[in-house]
Amino acid sequence: MLRSIAIVLRGTVIAQATGFLILPILSRLFAPEAFGAYQLFQSIVAILLVVASMRFEVALLRAEDEGELRALLRLCFGVILSMTVLVALSAGLITATGWPGSAAALPFTIWLIPVALLVGGTAQCMSYLVTRESAFSVSANSKVAQSGAYAAAGTGLGAAAPITSGIILADLFGRFTLASFLLGWAWRRDRRLFAPVGKADILAAASKFREFPLISVPGGIVNTLGGVLTPMMIYASFSAFVSGQFGLVERGLTIPIALIITAVSQVYMAGFAEAVRNPAQSAPAQFRKVVVGMAWLGVLPVFLLLAFGPIIFTTAFGPQWEVAGEFARILAPAYWLLLISGAVNMTIMLLGRQKTQMAWEVGRLVAMLALWTAVPLLGLSAMTAVILHSLVTSGSCVAYLAMAYYALQKHGDTVAEPLIQPGQD
Repeated sequence: MLRSIAIVLRGTVIAQATGFLILPILSRLFAPEAFGAYQLFQSIVAILLVVASMRFEVALLRAEDEGELRALLRLCFGVILSMTVLVALSAGLITATGWPGSAAALPFTIWLIPVALLVGGTAQCMSYLVTRESAFSVSANSKVAQSGAYAAAGTGLGAAAPITSGIILADLFGRFTLASFLLGWAWRRDRRLFAPVGKADILAAASKFREFPLISVPGGIVNTLGGVLTPMMIYASFSAFVSGQFGLVERGLTIPIALIITAVSQVYMAGFAEAVRNPAQSAPAQFRKVVVGMAWLGVLPVFLLLAFGPIIFTTAFGPQWEVAGEFARILAPAYWLLLISGAVNMTIMLLGRQKTQMAWEVGRLVAMLALWTAVPLLGLSAMTAVILHSLVTSGSCVAYLAMAYYALQKHGDTVAEPLIQPGQD
């Protein structure tokens, strides 16, 4: 178990580190507007990837035999292709009519979106197949290949032709590399996976696992929208320049935080799940220990960003990124709370309280929608919008921690009840 985690973490760390280390180079090769276009592109694709295969890719983990696995794989590929065709037809209609105007005026060619859906959906599907087969080294190597391809393409395009879509094209090349790597592995490992499958078997698999599109997709859309609404609305409400400044902050701060969260949460989930199953162990104590530890870990970085945010960003990424430094200063407390809550973000799910989790996700989305309804109506500035975003993000993190702690207390009461004998007070 620990060896498998170490292998996965190796790939994650190298991939994330590559993405982080290439930022100072890309930020000097590309204008902030290119980062703004990339931020918008990523947000749109993130939403579409939720429905790329209608979550049937998750069912690959539950296939009972090779026949069912093949049927599910063919189902996933069929849905991905259908969704790609649907998005491509929509792109053609938008191009022909110019409606809606916001889609027709995208800062990149709209035809890149169906391409991203096809390669991204395929890579997403194949990643679950790799997980099912416990091919952890393949998973690690594929992430490294993707990040390496992205870094190489981004650097090459930036040096040769730093166009607005340059970072997007580099991202697509990384996604294509990932999908090709995983498809090649699956083909070499067992070509029978790609053998023809009867229509009846595919329909049977779709019926058996219908809860994934019916239940998981709506939840995934809510969760994803809560995360990408601000990047999309910053672009729509202000400019590509402002969006790019915000995008660099997100990438610059999210990557190191994600590295820490990945490492800590893996260990926390294993120990916490055992504590939940074993009343002799203290799940609340583990929760408190991780929360306090992550809080102390983030104190110094938060202080540095609050005190020297603009200086740090202009030194690391170039003089044109001073606004990003101001954004980083504003967002520092929110990212500190994201670091804390992210390390324990599976607590509510591990306690079996899916409704509580969904309530939190819906609440976060509603708060973000309220924020971005107010910004244009009140004519708020970009700085004010980012301040409000920081407050909403901070509030959602605090709410999650409070809900998780309350769920832990309720779980403890439930576990303790059988210990009380009839007739006792």
